[in-house]
Amino acid sequence: MSLNLYFLLYLSSDIVSCVERYNKKCKNLTANKGKPIVSLTHALVRDGTARYFRWRRGLKSTRTNKIPITTLTGKSKLIEIDDRIGNAIQPFLSCGCRVNHATVYRHSTGKIGGKSFTSGEKLLIGRRCGSVVTRVVGGRSVYGLIKQFYRVICECDTCTDFATVTWFPPPSYPDCDPLTIQIVTRGLDINNINQISVVSLNDIQPSRIGVEIDNNSMLMLRMDGTDTNPLFT
Repeated sequence: MSLNLYFLLYLSSDIVSCVERYNKKCKNLTANKGKPIVSLTHALVRDGTARYFRWRRGLKSTRTNKIPITTLTGKSKLIEIDDRIGNAIQPFLSCGCRVNHATVYRHSTGKIGGKSFTSGEKLLIGRRCGSVVTRVVGGRSVYGLIKQFYRVICECDTCTDFATVTWFPPPSYPDCDPLTIQIVTRGLDINNINQISVVSLNDIQPSRIGVEIDNNSMLMLRMDGTDTNPLFT
């Protein structure tokens, strides 16, 4: 069996639908319009192979964002945040202002490194989700769901953007490389995790994530970059 055919069979319908979400990227990767699936499969194999060898050789990605903007967008609403979220935001305000004296807006969408994300979407089997994000904590990549976006405007007119995120269990790597990423859930309700963290938008990595779900685990498909983990240093 050829590598391309193996790769195509490996992609379930859920993962293919996640990839199809970014139709502009797929269109650009599809050189042969007469045989789009075969052409796209070849391109994805080349992309995955290139990322694998960049990781093995310790090279940095040559890709740069055309519009590396990190800001909140979409509909906004003036709100009053509860004390728990306010206390978590306070350490991020380097200007020294008090968050309870600031103006706070809730936003529906945001751009992180030029990539669009949506708050509050549920992660369901066979459905796309624009709320899945990744960041590095303690030298390891972690994944989670954005619950809300907040913009805090202090009395000194300093504007700072935040997200509240629920983090999934730590990922594992069944193929011993940073390209195959599995998160074991063991029946955990991934859409209703109780512990919520406040994160600066600048701490979230600009990579959209496709997800395939079964009963006990999730496979995470990064559209950009590779995971960070001491196993791979």
